[in-house]
Amino acid sequence: LCERIPVDRRHQFFVVFISNSSRCVPLFSQKASTDRPFVMWDYHVVLLQQIDQGVPLIWDLDTLLSFPCSFDEYWNGTIRPTGWSIPEQYHRYFRVIPCTHYIAYFSSDRSHMKREDGSWLSPPPVWPPICKDGLNNIQEFISMDPIVLPQLSTVMDENEMVEKYFGC
Repeated sequence: LCERIPVDRRHQFFVVFISNSSRCVPLFSQKASTDRPFVMWDYHVVLLQQIDQGVPLIWDLDTLLSFPCSFDEYWNGTIRPTGWSIPEQYHRYFRVIPCTHYIAYFSSDRSHMKREDGSWLSPPPVWPPICKDGLNNIQEFISMDPIVLPQLSTVMDENEMVEKYFGC
């Protein structure tokens, strides 16, 4: 999605990796959820649009919610739906990366999505991998350790995300 954004609007967009130290995060309202209302991801990636004087929007290609949807709708429908208490071990962290930094530095050959025999663990995304010069740095982007990629991104916990974006 990032490369489709006009250059003069990229400053409004941030790539958000969602994960935690155990790489097991529940997200609700996802297309992949079948027999329960949530799916467990090792990580998930969405796009956050912060419009001047406007409501922040979330662009999630896997959501059952509207596309895009407001940050508040996404938070209440995907991260913290009413009636669910999420155990602390599953709390989500968010690595927020300016779109321009993501385009310039992110690279993945999707090897993390394959078994040892080369078969896919799950069907891969339909779009081509983002691979630059044979680099594969996706693990750094998935990591929620704030000392990883500090010059490119900010890691926030759930409370910090709500404080920054909810109800704007």
